[in-house]
Amino acid sequence: DGRWFSRCKKLKKITIPKSLGNIDFGRICRECYSLEMIEIDSDNQAYLAIDGIVYDKSRTKVLYCPQGFKGELIIPDGITSIKGGAFLGCSKLEAISIPESVTTIESHAFENSGLKSVVIPGSVKTIEESVFSCCTELKKVIIKDGVETIGRLAFEFCTGLTDITIPSSVTEIVDYS
Repeated sequence: DGRWFSRCKKLKKITIPKSLGNIDFGRICRECYSLEMIEIDSDNQAYLAIDGIVYDKSRTKVLYCPQGFKGELIIPDGITSIKGGAFLGCSKLEAISIPESVTTIESHAFENSGLKSVVIPGSVKTIEESVFSCCTELKKVIIKDGVETIGRLAFEFCTGLTDITIPSSVTEIVDYS
């Protein structure tokens, strides 16, 4: 069913050969909390890894961050999209820098991650559903001018959230209904 390494709690590194494509990393690595790095053969036609993080080969979309990744991540400039669930369960991810090139952050992208603060650039027009849901360590959120919509349950169960800046460009906060 595509859960190759699911619940391999001691697995630290996976190396993907050039022959593999069409991988749902979040599914095959489900609950691999010690997984810190994914390496991908440079000749792989679908994916590329930078510092253990998986991107599409054209280097426009963040696809997957291993759940054991620790510390801060700087997303490279030129990335335009963060896939839904890309950072799901990354409890040791404390900080992330999102460049202005990012226009889309899909639903559940950072759910249950360890982020402590985040700045969402104005290039992102919509903060989709449940993007930061269950980020209990999240204390400060700055939403830059340009963001227009905050999706349903975007900050649900962010029990540590003490400071959020919402600009006047936000015209809709989607209600749960």
